[in-house]
Amino acid sequence: MNKKIYILIISVLLVVTSGCNISKNQDNTDESMDLQAQGEKLSTSIEKLISQEIFDLKIKQTSDNYYPATEEFTMRLIEEIEDYEIAKPPTDKKKPLEVVLKFKGFEKIYLDTQNGYFWFDNSEKIYIVKNWNSTLWDRYVLKENNDQVMYDTFEKDILLRNNTSTTKRAKEDEVLLYYDGDIRLKYKGQEVEVIPNVSEDCIESTIASNQMVNQLLIKENSEENGYFFLVGSTYSFTSKYGSTAWLSCYEYKDDMLKKTWDMNDFFSSTIKVKDYDEEFLTLSIVGQNIEMKMKLTKDETNIINDYRKFLDEMGEQYIGRENYMFFSNFTKYEFADYNNDGKEDLIAETYMRGGASGITEIIYFVYDFNEDGIQLMDGFTKRENSEVNLLN
Repeated sequence: MNKKIYILIISVLLVVTSGCNISKNQDNTDESMDLQAQGEKLSTSIEKLISQEIFDLKIKQTSDNYYPATEEFTMRLIEEIEDYEIAKPPTDKKKPLEVVLKFKGFEKIYLDTQNGYFWFDNSEKIYIVKNWNSTLWDRYVLKENNDQVMYDTFEKDILLRNNTSTTKRAKEDEVLLYYDGDIRLKYKGQEVEVIPNVSEDCIESTIASNQMVNQLLIKENSEENGYFFLVGSTYSFTSKYGSTAWLSCYEYKDDMLKKTWDMNDFFSSTIKVKDYDEEFLTLSIVGQNIEMKMKLTKDETNIINDYRKFLDEMGEQYIGRENYMFFSNFTKYEFADYNNDGKEDLIAETYMRGGASGITEIIYFVYDFNEDGIQLMDGFTKRENSEVNLLN
């Protein structure tokens, strides 16, 4: 009689234990089985995935356990993935990858966190994130909440902290410029990318010549009951011309934060020769109401005159043919009272080059940052204002 009782107890324990194991592994199989019973298949459409409004994401890496991701973590990852293109298959596609993303309703996604390749299970297509930042994944943070381990966020380095309130300095009015592999701006739960793929060396270096220096300015937009944020960054000694500078403006209104202006968009413009009198070149910028004068050296005048003779023989005119281009970035900027009105203006420096004459010259642009955002006020060559060294 005693033997039978023991056997019964052991049998019950085995059934309970097996039930527990099935419950732990349900996350890997239940969704696929349910959809198959309904005659549906898990999707492998990247377009469908990134167009969703609500995401349910679980992640597995280095083990058989999937852990859920928070909304913040998921949306940051989606923002990276949605900037994709179809890639040529890498040679190690079949190589097992440590990171697996499981979105509800979709096949598993295998993610190469070093190079940005990813693909769906049961699909031949391979994608690559255009500006994948491997530093981002190195900064993932796992947290335990109510006995549940979750992918919570990515580690952030706070670069600058400001506030739209000059009196209360409330937490909800805080403006953050932070680094998580990219430099990003955050206000009232809204985030935008400012500069992508920034090396940690630029952020953490203690050497002045290898540091990125940032600025964050705020202007209230009284008409729209919102704010403008001007973000500037300078990284020194990046080329023979000195530093590299980034400037961009963002507007917050209607609970949305978006970029309204980027100084680097300027570089698609062409600089045309408007007039030439053997002493000065008068230059204009296509799309801008700005004219700049540049005094020429004797050598430059001789080169231009030789080129004009050549064009005359070809039946062409110098004015209309000779163009100059901007370099691909600004070198530096500063705030100074350019027009002596008691207010600081934004003055940015860049270079122009090109043309048959091969002239290289420094150009300054002056902007007003106010309650209407940012407006271009003036532009001039260094030769035009040679007695004033605005940027040292």
